[in-house]
Amino acid sequence: MRFALAFLLAGAIARADTLSDLKARLSSSADTTAVTATVSYVSSRLGQKSAEAPPRPATVVATDGPDGFQMCWARDVIRPAMQAGQKEDERRRGARAAMDGLKPTEIYDYLNIASSIMEVLNNAEVTEEKSDTWQGRPARRLALKLTLPLSEKDRKYIKEMSADATVWLDEEGWPLAAERRLHIKGRAMLVISFEQKESERFEFGRVAGRLVTLRHEKSSEGSGGGESGGRKTVATLEVAQL
Repeated sequence: MRFALAFLLAGAIARADTLSDLKARLSSSADTTAVTATVSYVSSRLGQKSAEAPPRPATVVATDGPDGFQMCWARDVIRPAMQAGQKEDERRRGARAAMDGLKPTEIYDYLNIASSIMEVLNNAEVTEEKSDTWQGRPARRLALKLTLPLSEKDRKYIKEMSADATVWLDEEGWPLAAERRLHIKGRAMLVISFEQKESERFEFGRVAGRLVTLRHEKSSEGSGGGESGGRKTVATLEVAQL
């Protein structure tokens, strides 16, 4: 029994050290060098019929550096998006939905993803660590249990919630990719039950010492009040140092 307890404690300490090492690595990510990214974003309904027109992506150029953060839209992106309200065309509506989805806060996070990962890790516990590969590269895989803070208002409606994540680290301890999953069940106004599922996949890279997001896929499905629906978004980034 003592041996088993010592083994479990040693494993817990090792996982805690891994989490501390990862946080230290993330805190060293550079955020003062100027980088630019061409961001392409597509938003589509889950279960979209093949006969429907494919969604049109929106593209924006974003820059972040010592002088601040800015986004620049090309005219050929803005025009079809602005016309979406005038013509009932699926491709035009898709362009506007994609443009609306490219929020400055999210693009900024893509280029400064280390701080966002740190926030998640502050409420995470490593449940498993093992050797693995990611796209043919040697990696360490961490399984995380997440605890998401809820407001008093949210606690009144959310009755069940589970969240977990998986992170792949390279040989130096930098994140290569991550997955996050969230499942929520609850009840609103006493009689309306609802359920929400979300899953996200991230791919990361380093540019000028800065950890950045290279690809982000997000799928969400929900049901409540007799209705259901879902959406998938994909953002891809080409990042370079200025």
